[in-house]
Amino acid sequence: MTGSLPGRAETCDNPARLSEMARPARTLAATAALSAAEEGVQVHEALPSDCFTDSLGVGTHLTYGDTPYAKQDMVRARLQELGFRHLRDGWGTGSEAASAFVEDDLAPLGIGITMVQDPRQNADPEALKDMVKEQLPTAIDAVEGRNEHDLAGGDWASETREWTRQVAEAYDGDAATKDIPILAPSLADTNTTAKYEALGDLSDWVDYGVAHDYPGNQWVMNESITDTVLKNNQITAGDVPVQVTETGYTNGSAGGGYPGTPEAQVAEQLPKLFLDHFRQGIARTFTYELLDEKDDGSFEGSFGLVNNDGSPKPAFGALSELVALTTDPGEGAGDVDGSLTYHLDGVDEDTRTLLLAQRDGSFVLAVWQQEPTWDGSTARTLAARQMTLTLDQAADVRVDDLDGDGEAVSETEDTTEVLFRVQDGVSVLTITPPSVGSSTDYSAQGEGSLTSAGSSPPMPPSAASLRAARLANRDVELE
Repeated sequence: MTGSLPGRAETCDNPARLSEMARPARTLAATAALSAAEEGVQVHEALPSDCFTDSLGVGTHLTYGDTPYAKQDMVRARLQELGFRHLRDGWGTGSEAASAFVEDDLAPLGIGITMVQDPRQNADPEALKDMVKEQLPTAIDAVEGRNEHDLAGGDWASETREWTRQVAEAYDGDAATKDIPILAPSLADTNTTAKYEALGDLSDWVDYGVAHDYPGNQWVMNESITDTVLKNNQITAGDVPVQVTETGYTNGSAGGGYPGTPEAQVAEQLPKLFLDHFRQGIARTFTYELLDEKDDGSFEGSFGLVNNDGSPKPAFGALSELVALTTDPGEGAGDVDGSLTYHLDGVDEDTRTLLLAQRDGSFVLAVWQQEPTWDGSTARTLAARQMTLTLDQAADVRVDDLDGDGEAVSETEDTTEVLFRVQDGVSVLTITPPSVGSSTDYSAQGEGSLTSAGSSPPMPPSAASLRAARLANRDVELE
């Protein structure tokens, strides 16, 4: 089982809805799980499965000619195997070759790109906009503001603010680019609220907030990190959704501020990070980065999912398998609206879950422990938790463990109870009711409890309509 790219399929153009649904559905905190034990099975809301897949992104450096990124055939092949649909990069106006690779080779595979717009690229916003318009007309996903300029010191906040305004006016004022989403500038220091206050309200000019929230020496993504991200972005971006455009783990330690994480433990933690971000309403997450730029054990050169020689690391296989289990592109992919009635026994305060609904009426339930498996010096083996999934109606249940081999741990037909183990990584259960395949109803609604829609949150405006409202408020005149 490997990742797959369906081409430029229907995307989930409603991150506001997903964010609104996900935040209240921080499923299975211990108190809720334990209190439910006396009551038996309960209804759990699901999010659209393909929208999770569509939230996955990876950073690249396609113009770094002295690194493995110069091997375009290998890069293309690895991206196809991985199954991610979104890249983040930036090269100003200076590389028609990189643009052609993305537009002509990757976009037809269903891969889009978010382009960083930064004055260090030796071009003004108008020139950067024209490059995107002319060289990346079908591949462009979004553009992002200045990158970590808070590291420069001095008058960084006013400089970043002015650049953000200029980028927005360049893109908003051109009929060919006015619908390209604009992401806020990133800060290197995601934790310091005073920096966001210094930057101020940018909501007239941006469609998404942005964060770089590396777990660092906490070793695991958790609510403390994500809550800080969301709180600080309220200051600069208001109520719009947030994208995390850099995060992840390095395997190298030399020259770094904290020890790198071994490859085996990154394979356990990185899927948790992506799942946890989506669970908490992050619209898209980009891990940094696709390839190791160096083969020297350096901190900065060892963030890749792929080794410097082009061979995949264990995290690559885990993420490719996660994509294969959750991808569900096509008509109605962003509108699947289902719920599953079940009870999960064996959880504790560190158990987290994410429930996803697919267009055919099946469900994907990811279960993991929000605990680190590395402490900076020693790998930690978590206590194995034996869990029992109880359904109110019989279904076929497959259990996978994201070890990268694509093989199921177990498959049980026509059952209301499944025993499985959760330990260091993520366990993924695919739950298929008997009715699956008998209907083309993509809403996952019906009389049975397994596919009952339940009461879903009201549908907020789509990203496109939010952007249209922002432009209308600014009374933008188009060229």
